[in-house]
Amino acid sequence: GLVKLGTQVEGSAVAGYRVPINLFSALVAPSGGKKSPTGRLLVEAPTHELMLELARQHHRDRERWQEDCRGMKKDDRPPQPQQKRLRISDPNGEGLAQQLQIQETAGLGLLIYRDELSGLFGAMNAYRSGRGSDEQQYLETYDGGGLTSVRVSGDRHYGSSQLAIYGTIQPAVLRELVAQGDASGLWARFLFAPLPAKVVPLQQQITEAEVAEVEDAAALLADVCRKIYELPPKVYKLSPAATAAFAHYEANRQHAALAATISAQSALYGKSAGKVLRVAGLLHLLRIVAGEASSSDPIAASSIERATALVDNLDAWALSFHAEVAAGAQAPMLRTIHQLALAARGALRWKDIRDRLSQKQRKGWDAASAHAAMEALAAAGYGTVEGGQRGCLSYLAQRPMH
Repeated sequence: GLVKLGTQVEGSAVAGYRVPINLFSALVAPSGGKKSPTGRLLVEAPTHELMLELARQHHRDRERWQEDCRGMKKDDRPPQPQQKRLRISDPNGEGLAQQLQIQETAGLGLLIYRDELSGLFGAMNAYRSGRGSDEQQYLETYDGGGLTSVRVSGDRHYGSSQLAIYGTIQPAVLRELVAQGDASGLWARFLFAPLPAKVVPLQQQITEAEVAEVEDAAALLADVCRKIYELPPKVYKLSPAATAAFAHYEANRQHAALAATISAQSALYGKSAGKVLRVAGLLHLLRIVAGEASSSDPIAASSIERATALVDNLDAWALSFHAEVAAGAQAPMLRTIHQLALAARGALRWKDIRDRLSQKQRKGWDAASAHAAMEALAAAGYGTVEGGQRGCLSYLAQRPMH
């Protein structure tokens, strides 16, 4: 949200492939999973002073406007100064359009920061009884699109946008949303980052040196945010090596999208390349403010490689999530087999699994359904399947399930 409006990455000059440097992203963890503290640490705190400066400037502008309007008739007064913002939390469609119009005039980007994103998605079109176009507006702003809206309450127009979204969501809530399908590709535009389920105890003894280290890190992060905010808008191009690496990756994702059997997975593959460009652009901006590159340098192949690793890692989780949701009634079987294999720390055959099931769980289960579940788990990236004698498969769990 700190990136100036008009900051883009050009993936291909001949194809007209450009994306704004923005992200739609969400942390995924159950309630109590430390999602909110992460947002306060990485989003709110380092931009607090910038937010205050914008608020103070608006206050001064409004005082000056009031002074200039003193003694003037209402119809003769100039327009009131509008509040520029770095982030908002609870917009409806018309409110967002109004703010993006203000942001465009100021040349600024905007972040929607919502602690629980389910509230944002649930409120879409709420003021129009579900018949509005709020979701379409988000889809278009992801690629920097504009809007011209004619309403009785007042027209809204912005030619371009630089909108980012960040928040948190619980796995169960996301599962309900994804189960409704992703015909529009809204979820495909998101980078979902699952927080690991592990205990991180608070320190019982804290030294002054450790406190100073934390304060220094917070100050550094705030300084980076300010420097990013001060960068002028620019279209960043790829180096020749980066261009080749990106073209290869983009073609690979096209093939994966065509081969996918679940529509939501196909949509996800279709958006992966654009995410890589965005992340590579952000990495390049960080290199600039760190003094490792100049604004005239092209984006290096190493930034594309790092962006690819990050996007593929997060997309792999989303792909497995879609596979589990698509499995529907089979999902409990998948989860049970995976948990048993994870606990066993070794490959399990159907016989091994059956011996670990309760009498109630065994009803409706057989070797064929268990083998199908094993293959679905392997396809989702949770483990591997090996063949055995007489067609008997064994399943080895390789990572925890969300």
